[in-house]
Amino acid sequence: MVRGCSCRQAVEYSVEEARREARRVQAEYARRLGSFRDGIAQGAREMAARHLYLAGVYAASLDNGLTRNPDGFMVRASLMRRLEAEGGRLLGFYGENSVLVEAQAEFVDVERSLRGVLRNRRGAPGLLEARVRSELGQAEASLARLERLEGFLASWRESVRLESQVGVDVVVDMHETSYE
Repeated sequence: MVRGCSCRQAVEYSVEEARREARRVQAEYARRLGSFRDGIAQGAREMAARHLYLAGVYAASLDNGLTRNPDGFMVRASLMRRLEAEGGRLLGFYGENSVLVEAQAEFVDVERSLRGVLRNRRGAPGLLEARVRSELGQAEASLARLERLEGFLASWRESVRLESQVGVDVVVDMHETSYE
């Protein structure tokens, strides 16, 4: 297109307006994606915390003579013993999120969780140990899913780059064509 032509100025204005709109939409998508990522991450952390708390409940009952209603201190102490013995990612998670794990006491009915397991006192220690292992495994799986999801969300963030998709390709320049 010829410099100074009103056609060129109109196209440049349209392209710049489209780029501004793309930047606005891109910022909105990034904000929404960030909120989504934070919500998913918080949910995964809460799931891991719930599994850790339940593992602590089962371990506390086992460590304290098959008690039917272990208190928060017993749960915390038994869970810490198990996590310190195993080490790894769950111990680090508990260190960073101990308040979240302990807050799960509001949502977990300890007596109900232990009722079926402690019904047969002879088989209870084996069942409690199996439940501890299962809950720790599920907490580990929740954290692994969170890591995989964070990888996916990072790639989604890269695909939200809209501004780079706005441009002009001149196919035919009518100013250079002569109709004589």
